[in-house]
Amino acid sequence: MKKALKITGITLLSVFILLLVIPFLFKGKIINLVKEEVGKTVDANIQFPDISISLIKNFPNINVTLDQFSISGKGAFDKDTLMTVKKISLTLDLMSVIKGDQYEIRKIIIDKPFINLKVLADSSANWYIVKKEPTKQGQAQADTSSAFNISMKSFKINDAVVIYDDKPNKTYANVAGLNFSLSGDLSAESTSLTTESIIKALTIDYG
Repeated sequence: MKKALKITGITLLSVFILLLVIPFLFKGKIINLVKEEVGKTVDANIQFPDISISLIKNFPNINVTLDQFSISGKGAFDKDTLMTVKKISLTLDLMSVIKGDQYEIRKIIIDKPFINLKVLADSSANWYIVKKEPTKQGQAQADTSSAFNISMKSFKINDAVVIYDDKPNKTYANVAGLNFSLSGDLSAESTSLTTESIIKALTIDYG
C-alpha cells in the first residue's frame, strides 16, 4: 500500500514538474514566432514587454499571455497609439506546439483593449498598418504563410473602449464598456456561430 502511494506521489510530482518545465522549453520559440508573424503582416511599432506561458491554466492546452500589448503608428502617426491591450490570452493546442509545424489557436481573449482610430485633415487614417505585398514584376514575393492556424472555438473581447475621431467629416464617437463573445468551430467547413455584444455607453458627436 505504501509502495503504491509512493509511486502515485512520484508520478503526480513528475507530471506537475513537466507542467511547469514544458512551457519554458517552448517560450523562446513562441516569442520569436509571434514577432515574426507581426513583422510579416504589420507596418507599425508593436510592443509587449512581457509574455508568459502556462500548461496549468488550460490543460491539456497551452496558454500564452501577452501583457501590456500596444500598437503605435509610423510617419504622421509616429506619436499616436492605435491600440493598447492590458492582456491578450491565446490558448494553443499542445500537440501542435510540440510538433512545431503550425500552431493551432483554440481560444483568444482580449482584455481591456483601448482602440484609438484617427482620420487626419488630409484624410490619412492611422489604422492602415497592414503591409502590402510586392506587385512589381520580378520582385520577390514575401513569405505570407503563417505559423499559426486559426482553429478557434472561442473569441472574447472584455471591457473595450473604442474612440473614432474623424477630422475631415467632423465626427467623433466613443464606445465604452464593449464586451463581445463568439463561440463555435471556426475550423469546420460548415458551423453554427453564437455571438453576443454588450455596450455600456455610446457617445456620437457630429459637427
